[in-house]
Amino acid sequence: MLTNDWTHYDTRHVVFKPAQLKPEALKDGYNWAYREFYRWSSIAHASLQHGTLKHQAKHFFYAAGWKKFEPLWDLMIRARQLTHMTPLLETVLARVTGTRTTHRQLPLIHGSISSGSDSPPLAA
Repeated sequence: MLTNDWTHYDTRHVVFKPAQLKPEALKDGYNWAYREFYRWSSIAHASLQHGTLKHQAKHFFYAAGWKKFEPLWDLMIRARQLTHMTPLLETVLARVTGTRTTHRQLPLIHGSISSGSDSPPLAA
């Protein structure tokens, strides 16, 4: 283990030394994969794989909103202000059927501060 600082356990920091890889190489590989996977063209391509225009739009806005605006989400999480984002999150995470999902119905992980997750946490 390289650190006991739990604020670094967020997928963005190397917290252990791999057996046959320098920590810097692990970090560089992660950064490269993340950039490639979340390029605008990759987000758009993945969105187009969904069947309906509504599903395509939902996927695009979710992936773009979560991954391209990570610094904003991180700020909101650290400032403990996610409650102000709840209506936006509920809209994006609601079923495409047109029914509105309430905060109590959302299957989210409460208490998470990981900015590397694919699902935005609602409470910090």
